[in-house]
Amino acid sequence: MSEAPYGVIFNDKRVIVGVPHGKKIPMSDDIEQRIRVIGDNYGYWYEGDGGDKKLFTANYKGSWDDKMAKDISGYPYEFLSAMFGNANMAKQIRMITNVGKTIFDSIMDHNSELSPLKDKAFSQTTLATYLDSISDSDIDFISMSERIATRGNTEKFFKAGVAKTFPTNWTEFPYKAGKIMKKVIDRRNKFILSQDRGVYFIGAGHLLNMKKLDPNLNIIGGEKAE
Repeated sequence: MSEAPYGVIFNDKRVIVGVPHGKKIPMSDDIEQRIRVIGDNYGYWYEGDGGDKKLFTANYKGSWDDKMAKDISGYPYEFLSAMFGNANMAKQIRMITNVGKTIFDSIMDHNSELSPLKDKAFSQTTLATYLDSISDSDIDFISMSERIATRGNTEKFFKAGVAKTFPTNWTEFPYKAGKIMKKVIDRRNKFILSQDRGVYFIGAGHLLNMKKLDPNLNIIGGEKAE
């Protein structure tokens, strides 16, 4: 019996594989073989910085996020949503803490480390636009970013960003930060769906979002995708 609890979508010469970040990808042998037939012929692409490459032994061509970045004109401010990814928070707090700078200026100083778009730098205007767009009635991220980048201020800034972007009901996108992030999610998913060949690995929850974009998609398994 074919099994892929985190979901797989086959479409001719393209495969989208749902990934349980940080865990081995369970799937039945027949599903794996079908994936390898396409991947060995047309290539494998990992997500983001490739932290999950070890989950599936393959000869990867590279990051599909980097591949997508090449087709993006300018620097859409919504991509700065990646700055508030839970996995990066502790590292970024340490990096941005600088008592000789404001949080805003320290972020600009670490542009290359924080930018999710490879070989693209964001401007002060782009950063200000993003922070303004995610500010709610109870939090002004522009004002927070103008504070001195002490450890305490920096921690409050990033924790507030994470709380607004990833609340417990984040999939409902209740706050402005989540709604801005959804633009990135939809754009990334549409990019994957536009590819006509190769194997693309992505967080399993994205497969469910892709299904909303294209109800005709057939997800094999996916009972653990969330």
